[in-house]
Amino acid sequence: MTVMAIFATLTLTIVSFNYWMDPLWNFGHAHANNDVQIVTDEREQKTANQQYVPKSANTLLIGSSRSTYIHTTGFKKWDVYNYSVANLSMREYQSMMLYAFEKNSDYERVIVGVDFFKSSTREAGAPRSISNYEAKVQKPFYRAKNLLSYDVFKYSVDNFKLSSNDEIVRDRLYNRQGNAFAKKLTEEETFKQTVSKITKFEDTFYGENYEYFPQYKKIITNVRKNNPETKKIMYTKTISTKIFKTIIYKDLLNKY
Repeated sequence: MTVMAIFATLTLTIVSFNYWMDPLWNFGHAHANNDVQIVTDEREQKTANQQYVPKSANTLLIGSSRSTYIHTTGFKKWDVYNYSVANLSMREYQSMMLYAFEKNSDYERVIVGVDFFKSSTREAGAPRSISNYEAKVQKPFYRAKNLLSYDVFKYSVDNFKLSSNDEIVRDRLYNRQGNAFAKKLTEEETFKQTVSKITKFEDTFYGENYEYFPQYKKIITNVRKNNPETKKIMYTKTISTKIFKTIIYKDLLNKY
């Protein structure tokens, strides 16, 4: 076999396997061997998914990491698309909504999850949007380049192994319906992580450096005014009793 023939065979193998596994969610097919998907970059994956896999949902859900675990199949009367991503800034809401409505103008309502700790100047001060991701996924030959990518091939192999074993062994893995799952922790692991997170919130987010972002209300108001004919449902995600006590202890209850 010639060098060119070997190269062509390897290329065809990579392209075929990447398409079959579809780790970047550029296509819509699902099967038993790609039903567990790792997170490469949620913003890119979900933005590309809307670009190339048409949506017909009537409800849009946007929130941070905790909202990613809300299963769209749990809504009985609404057909929901979950555009939630990890470490979401409230400055991203507007661009994400505009993009989602550009791809599906039939949304009747938008559910927006907000986090109190994201209301600080530290977390909300810097402008952010998904415009870079929008531009990236719309570049010519975007999907073709992904199919040819060896890095994507490695994601495909990881997904194949996880799907074959039907394992949830990471903090967040997805199925092909866009529902996220987390690995189950032992009681000891849960306790240690809870203590660590409470300490982080006390010292980093709700400590003496907390300063309410003065333009927060204005930006959220603009989000509510976006697509005025569409119903907006705003909700604050649940927090533990200990973190709520921290908010009180830090004299932040009024801001909350």
